[in-house]
Formats: sequence, C-alpha cells, structure tokens
Amino acid sequence: MVNLFSKAQPNDVFTPRSREINERMYVDRPELEERLEDALKGDKYIIVHGESGNGKTWLYKRVLTHKSVRFEIVNLANAVLHGSLLSAFEAKLAELGIETPTQRTEEFDFGVRPGGIGGGGKQQTQVALATQSAFSGLVTYLNNKAHGKRSVLVLDNFEQIVDDTDYLRAVASIIISADEESIAKHGVKLLLVGVPRDLKQLVAKVGNASTIANRLIEIPEVARLTLDEAISLMSRGFEKELRCEFTLDKVFLYKEICWKTDRIAQQIHELCLKIALEAQRDNNIISLDVVSRAERKWLEESFTSDLAVIENLMNSIETKVGRKNQVIYSLGKVDKEDFKHSDIERIVREEFDVDEGINLNLPQMLASFSKAENPLIRRTPKNNAYRFVSPKLKMAIRAGLQLDAEHRVVKIVE
Repeated sequence: MVNLFSKAQPNDVFTPRSREINERMYVDRPELEERLEDALKGDKYIIVHGESGNGKTWLYKRVLTHKSVRFEIVNLANAVLHGSLLSAFEAKLAELGIETPTQRTEEFDFGVRPGGIGGGGKQQTQVALATQSAFSGLVTYLNNKAHGKRSVLVLDNFEQIVDDTDYLRAVASIIISADEESIAKHGVKLLLVGVPRDLKQLVAKVGNASTIANRLIEIPEVARLTLDEAISLMSRGFEKELRCEFTLDKVFLYKEICWKTDRIAQQIHELCLKIALEAQRDNNIISLDVVSRAERKWLEESFTSDLAVIENLMNSIETKVGRKNQVIYSLGKVDKEDFKHSDIERIVREEFDVDEGINLNLPQMLASFSKAENPLIRRTPKNNAYRFVSPKLKMAIRAGLQLDAEHRVVKIVE
C-alpha cells in the first residue's frame, strides 16, 4: 500500500502508481479547465491565480497536456535567486542546453576615402544584445519544438517578484512586446501563475495600464476545493483505492479534515497520507487513535514555523484570562477570506461567553498581530479588513490549538 503514495501533487490527495489511477484521483475543475482552454485560443496572455496548494500548477499542466500544447516553465524564484528576470530566462535556456549570446560583433567602415581612394578600413566592435534576447530565445525554442503550433511559456510563482518594481517592469515590457513582429510571429503565449488576486493591476501599475490590461486575460481564481469535492476525493482514496475500514464516523472525519486543512488540496493530501500510513500499521483500520497520531505528525512536520509565529503572539500559560489566546483561537474559527474586527469579536463573545459590557479592544489587538515581526494577519489592499498572511497559519490554529477542560486555549503540540 505504501507504494500508492509518493510526492504530493497540488490537486491530488494520493499520487497513484499509474496514470489510470491518477486520472481517477484528479478532482475535475470543469469550469476552470474550460476557461483556460478558451483563453488559450485567444490572442491575450493569461493569468492563473489562487492560494498556494489549491491546484494552479496541476490545472494548467492538465489542460496543456490534454490539449497537446508544448510548454516550458520559468520559476520566478530563480529571477530573485539570479538577480533579474533576464538571468532567469538565461538559466532556463542553459537548462534546455541552449547557449545565450550576450553580445554580437558588428563591422563597419572607417576613414575618409574620396572616390574610394585613400586611407580607411574596417573595424569590429562588440554590441551588447537587448535585454529581451533571452526571452526571444525561449520563444524561438518553443516555436521550433511545437513545429509552429501554439505553445506556452509559463512564468510560475509570480508572488516571488510582486514587491519589486524592477521585476514587474521587466514583465510589463515582455507583455508589451507581444505585438512586436519578432515575438508575435512565433505564436507563443505567456501564462502568468501566482497567488495574488490582483496580478493584472500589479503589472499594469508599472507600465502603460491600458496597454497592459488589453493584453491580459484572467481566468477565475483557482480556489480551495468545495466540501463535496474534498469529501468525494477522500472517499475515493480511503474507501475505493485503499479499502480502509473505519471505527469512527467517516463522514465526521472527512468534515474534520476539511476544516483543519481549510480544504486546500495539497494539505488534504498530506494529512490523508499521514492517516493512511498510520492505518497501515494498524491493519488498515482508521481509528480515533490513528487519526490523532497522524495529525500530530502532520503538525510537527508541516507547521513548525507557523506554530512558532502563533506561539510568539500568545499569552503565557500563567495568564488568567488569556485574551490574546482567545482571539487567536477565534481567528481560526473565521470562515471568511477577508474579515473585520467585528467578525472576530462576535466569535470571541460567543465561544468564550464574554459579556457585552467587557471591552475586548479588538482593533488594537488585531493591529498588533499584523505589525508583529512575524505577522499573523495583514491588512487587505483596501485597508478596511484583514486576511491571514498564509492559509497555513489558519490551519495551524485549527489543528494546533484546542480548549481544555477549563475552556482555556492550549497547544496540542508542545
């Protein structure tokens, strides 16, 4: 059974042994797949966005592969690593075994030779090639490999460069170059992939906004799985593929996994993998003890840094009320992507039976959580609400904190 599992895939609870099982385990996203397919037929460059682990990479790879579209991926983390977008393109060309010329030799006549008689001669000089030469090289490579058919250059992990205007200007320049004959003739489409919702606006603000906007199309967000999608996926994995037996309410278990993983596909995979491996040690039976052991290992292996962020913001164990702890626990209960202090205050008062006459000082407390050295939450672009810095922080709260017999917030993993 262990061979059924390998490295986690973004939209796949179990990475199976064969392509046939892999297809069965994939969660269909028909609307998103259709929108991406339609965008590939158009002339605009494409944006795919969504939180990490929701299946962006799996989505575009599935669509491009099924449509037999040739593609290559440039990881924008390499742009940061190498110091520029150009360097990332050059590194990709090197990976593909293609040398990138950085300059060319030009020859010109010099000297005065009236009637062609007299002194003079020829001189050579080295001319630096334009910044976009490496991009042009990738475009040419893709076009050749695709034999002139539609192909795609993917710029993945866009969130790595969103805070640097130089990188954004470089991307804007490439987008504008789509109309240049030397680029357009190859028919290579650019696919921008990243976490931020407002990728188009981020790029447009450093260039000609209307020009950039007219060259980009954004498909709907690759969001977390729905409850039905997640439960269906877990049921197929545990019941049909692995044939596990349960000594607890499996529907309740599936809903608990959805809650603790926030229905992020990658995290569902990782927690289900832990449960399956623990169940294997217990005659393929999923019990409360098996789930508890699996969750603890999942927390310890995947959320160490996130738990540290949370712990640094909590009250000490000696604090009588532990209001910060209550607020952090309540943050884990919020079911909105963006939330206001009034949303959290309502949860705190209901969960901990806090009288309306007691001032919770929520605006100041949330502000302090956002301004910490390692912040838990951050202001939204409009500055009128908050959201978690990372979905993993919400998961760490949900899976890593619990209420003890005295209704105090305590950590599960010490």
